[in-house]
Amino acid sequence: MKNTYPVTVQEWLDNLYGYLKTKDFFEGEELEDSDEENVMSSFYDIVGKAALQSWLENGDIRIEEEELTKLLYQVVIKVHVEELRKSGMVDSIEDENGEEVVWITPKGKDIRKKL
Repeated sequence: MKNTYPVTVQEWLDNLYGYLKTKDFFEGEELEDSDEENVMSSFYDIVGKAALQSWLENGDIRIEEEELTKLLYQVVIKVHVEELRKSGMVDSIEDENGEEVVWITPKGKDIRKKL
């Protein structure tokens, strides 16, 4: 599910996402077989929060290349973890600080042993 952002931020996110798709960024990160909705949701959640924060602080979106690289890395990780969760290999909860804590399930342990 996509977050709702101000028009300026939404357009910036849409343009960046479209650019990354045309440059096959997601395929290069082995996300081509991932659920498109999961990829988009993760992208808009992680990159969107940073873009919104920048827009609120600066009046426009200023994200340096290094920061964007880190954000995109977080997107890739989030997508892969979500797929592992859907397959039942990992599970998670939110701790008292609102951070997600992930652990391997018995099913995941069994698969890991077989590998």
